[in-house]
Amino acid sequence: MRFLICRLRGTASTEILRAALGATGLPLGLDEVDGVAAARQEMAERQHDGLLLWPPLSHGEICDLLAEFDSPVPALPIICFATQTAADGLRRVLAAGAADCLSAEDLSPSALLRAVCGARRQAEIGRQLERAESHLAEQTIYDPLTRLPDRSQFLIAVQEALGHASTEDPLALLLLDLIGFNRVNQSLGHEAGDKLLELTSGRLREVLQAGDRLARVGDDEFGILLPPGTSLAHAVTVASQIVERMQAPFKIGRSEFMVGVGIGIAHAPHHGLEAHGLMRSAETAMRAAKRQSTGFAIFEGDPESEENDELALSHDLRRAVDDDSLELNFQPKIDLTHRRIEGVECLLRWRHPKLGMIFPDLFIPLAEQTGMIAALTGWVLESALRHCAKWQKQGWDLTVSVNISALTLHNPGFPRSVENSLARHQVAPDHLVLEITETAIISDAARATETLNRLDRMGVCIAIDDFGTGYTSLGYLRRLPISELKIDKSFVMNMQRVPDDEVITRTMIELAHNLSLKVTAEGVEDEPTLEHLSHLRCDTIQGYFVSRPLDETAFLAWLDSSPWAGRPAPVATEQPVPALQLDQPEQPRLRTR
Repeated sequence: MRFLICRLRGTASTEILRAALGATGLPLGLDEVDGVAAARQEMAERQHDGLLLWPPLSHGEICDLLAEFDSPVPALPIICFATQTAADGLRRVLAAGAADCLSAEDLSPSALLRAVCGARRQAEIGRQLERAESHLAEQTIYDPLTRLPDRSQFLIAVQEALGHASTEDPLALLLLDLIGFNRVNQSLGHEAGDKLLELTSGRLREVLQAGDRLARVGDDEFGILLPPGTSLAHAVTVASQIVERMQAPFKIGRSEFMVGVGIGIAHAPHHGLEAHGLMRSAETAMRAAKRQSTGFAIFEGDPESEENDELALSHDLRRAVDDDSLELNFQPKIDLTHRRIEGVECLLRWRHPKLGMIFPDLFIPLAEQTGMIAALTGWVLESALRHCAKWQKQGWDLTVSVNISALTLHNPGFPRSVENSLARHQVAPDHLVLEITETAIISDAARATETLNRLDRMGVCIAIDDFGTGYTSLGYLRRLPISELKIDKSFVMNMQRVPDDEVITRTMIELAHNLSLKVTAEGVEDEPTLEHLSHLRCDTIQGYFVSRPLDETAFLAWLDSSPWAGRPAPVATEQPVPALQLDQPEQPRLRTR
């Protein structure tokens, strides 16, 4: 155990501090430096378990000094010593980033032992986080099965390449879908399906040249980016070579079988000027290739026509919000300790009168682009809390989880809207869970943090959704008032078959618990996965093994019949919900799992 003493005044003696630390009986190694700049340099080397600021200063002086470190979470835990004992000053020092603050009047062995051991524990957690982040960074950027970049990385690469593309220097995007992949999975099992994906990626690599970029962008989809300077004729040649190469039978074990491909070709800048638009064009062409059984097809649509279609769809969406014709589906979340439902995730659905069921991944971006996201979020929040209040009156004490977009999180008026909705439906704040993604935080960290802190002071629970698919530092979570971490289903679904996914899931559970966060695993589709997660001490699960998302009628029937539902509690006499504390001074609040 090794600590660094930062002498804040060159003439300050550290003998008193050294003697007090010696009285603890701990085997402490102590180094000394003069001033914050030297301390920062030593801290960067990560050779110590903590930093001791000496001599004692006032709370205000300590806060000013802490601002010179990597506030609010320094690279090493910092223990301060104060000349004052006021509780409000202590809270300010801790909020500024100190791991602990001791009064100069109490340098007892017990107080120092608590502070030093606590700092060492925090430092060890920090080192675990760094190791896990390094591992996660590799695993979440690359598909662990094929060792190819994933969809998010591919879109970044496409967007970067589009910055260099022009009419004179075009590029091409190919989107490939395996035809017959599900048949292999169903007849030979998931291991055979995984093997097929590995073999397919190998064949694609054989066709492609240096400078071409290959990625796995879906369960059975691959994306290929041909660099600027690629003619449409060359893109067709590559697609033809892939179709020919894929005609050879695949042999897995003793089985030999054929699969087909459908390839969509989009050419930039003619078929799209940004990554998502170009991907949509390629998807449209891919569907045409599969429908016509031609192997590949070139996008023939008009981007302006697609924009007009989106405009018409946005008008229909606004009408659906105004007419209250949207729907919520509910997917149960199961407490693994008690093996019963604890709440539901509320999932928005839109049944279009002409187009049928439309899922959020299509209309949420549309709502964000057209300025409708606030109205859409308000509808979901009102509906979720209305159901929550109704279920409570029926004896079902359930939380409701609502997904929040980045634009909503960055809206300074959102916390007030949440406050008003909770009061209107008389639902306690801790029965509402707001799920946000990693990218929603990163896109405007300062504004997101401010909004989250206001919601946290109200008592609303905050969950990080789809964790592991973005770029949030695990250590960064320590700065945020997060109470729950949801592990993305892409890791959970394959953890029984893919060792890397099991390691990632196990690591995320352990580290989340070290940060006093509750852990929910998404995508649980069978009992072995559930029991494995239980063994790993995962707190909550959701997935098709328990239930698919259900409309209200089907969910109430599930509550009446499912062994996961238990029995409703006796309906208690209604009690008024305590007034919310939206903009009151922040008080320390313990996180619960």
